[in-house]
Amino acid sequence: MKLDQQTKMVWDKAKKCNCKSKQQDEADAHKLCGICKKTMIYGAYESVKNQQNSIYRWNLDHKKPKSQGGDNSIENLQAVHVKCNRKKGSS
Repeated sequence: MKLDQQTKMVWDKAKKCNCKSKQQDEADAHKLCGICKKTMIYGAYESVKNQQNSIYRWNLDHKKPKSQGGDNSIENLQAVHVKCNRKKGSS
């Protein structure tokens, strides 16, 4: 799976999962959601067709919404579960 540079940078800055993976590349494939702090998996990015129903599915969230003056900077973006992002957007 190939992500655009900005999405990859946001994924890379997400907090690492504390899972007990022995392989470094596997450990880098697991991060924590910026909202609920539960596991996300790199391969479950929202645009991946076979991951539409995955509980690990993720996308990018604006910490400060664009409607409130937020921007698309790396500092204002975080990797979050799709369901967490939707819930945040409806509150």
